[in-house]
Amino acid sequence: MSEARRSAPLEADLTKLLSGVGLPVSSTGDRRTAEGVVVTANGGSATVEWFAPLKTRKAAAAEHSEGLVNGKAVMLHQTARDYVHQMIYAFLSAWGYEIEQDSTGALRVSRSAKVISLGAQDDGDGTAGVLVSV
Repeated sequence: MSEARRSAPLEADLTKLLSGVGLPVSSTGDRRTAEGVVVTANGGSATVEWFAPLKTRKAAAAEHSEGLVNGKAVMLHQTARDYVHQMIYAFLSAWGYEIEQDSTGALRVSRSAKVISLGAQDDGDGTAGVLVSV
């Protein structure tokens, strides 16, 4: 395997993996408007977060401002974020990445010695799958 392939940007690899399993990847890294998975380079690691749709976040913010800290939209937003982060954690752990979760639920992801290569695989049906070699 070439050294160039081995040193592909972590952010690009994670984005490819997570979109390859069907998670929507945000078209922006702006936290105010992002929807879906956001992968941000962070030195030798990357931060991975999932952002609920803006409609859900705005409804949760409205409930908070009304004092409804356990309102339906608040609970939907918090629960969805927690479960999606758990799912992402499980995927990336299974693929051999090292992961730490911070107090906000964001995931700090680093390559481990187990992660060797990543590439798109043509499934022959017009869609690309993800192939991880360890």
